[in-house]
Amino acid sequence: MDTKKYEALLVSINMGSFTKAAEILGCTQSGLTHMMNGLEQEFGFQLLIRGHHGVKPTPNCSKILPYIQKLVAANAALDVEIERVNHMKDKVIRIGSYTSIIMHWLSDSVKKFNTDYPDITVEIKDGGADDIYGWVMDGTVDIGFLSRQEEYSTEWIPLRKDPLLAIMPADDRHTNKTFPLTDFNGKKFLMPSYGLNKDILRVFKKYGIQPDISNSHVNYNVILSMVERGLGMSILSELLLRNRETPIKIMETRPKVYRELGIAIQSHKYATPAVKNFIECTKETVENMYK
Repeated sequence: MDTKKYEALLVSINMGSFTKAAEILGCTQSGLTHMMNGLEQEFGFQLLIRGHHGVKPTPNCSKILPYIQKLVAANAALDVEIERVNHMKDKVIRIGSYTSIIMHWLSDSVKKFNTDYPDITVEIKDGGADDIYGWVMDGTVDIGFLSRQEEYSTEWIPLRKDPLLAIMPADDRHTNKTFPLTDFNGKKFLMPSYGLNKDILRVFKKYGIQPDISNSHVNYNVILSMVERGLGMSILSELLLRNRETPIKIMETRPKVYRELGIAIQSHKYATPAVKNFIECTKETVENMYK
């Protein structure tokens, strides 16, 4: 908001002189006079009584003076808050992510980033696909780490294709190295949640697979426990199964299927330098993990 004319009016009244006001404002007396003339034309009535002894407000000006003072004060407060936000936005990075990505990728990435940028705080909250995309789009978080969902219109930075693997009880009859997706047809299927269900349903639709899907969508730890006890089959990603020692059978699918993991962001171009640096740090961390 441009309040320079209002500020000049207040200074002129406080100083009682265009000459003194012009010195404080850093402008010429003729320039200040021209500004006040323009403000009077804009308002439609005289604001200042001018004479050999200086300037003072007219009765009409005195009526609106409290509002002008509030306007100038509010604008000054706004400027202070804008400056504070601009100062702080490079000090905090807010992230939304799948739990599995936090555990296996971001923990190392944040550790390295904190070493390089100790003055920047990284805040992380976990959630499902719909949660994280919503946070990115409404500005709750700066970036989201999750699987790509085409229905959301954010910018997308791919990081890695994460294989989706078939899991079943340890005594399952399948003995081949790969599990045909068609063998899910009609079988009891335990559907995980937190976004992986979207990735799996997309695969089933693409290949025309119709398993007997359980209505309860639970997290992957519960899925592993239920599969171990012979309550059904499921699909989990390689990242979710990393370093797991649950006594179950894990097989690649035939054909191989994946989910694309990456970063959702409103605009990489307008992201803060801190966010851009964190993205590069994470890309490097993930690349090194799979060398």
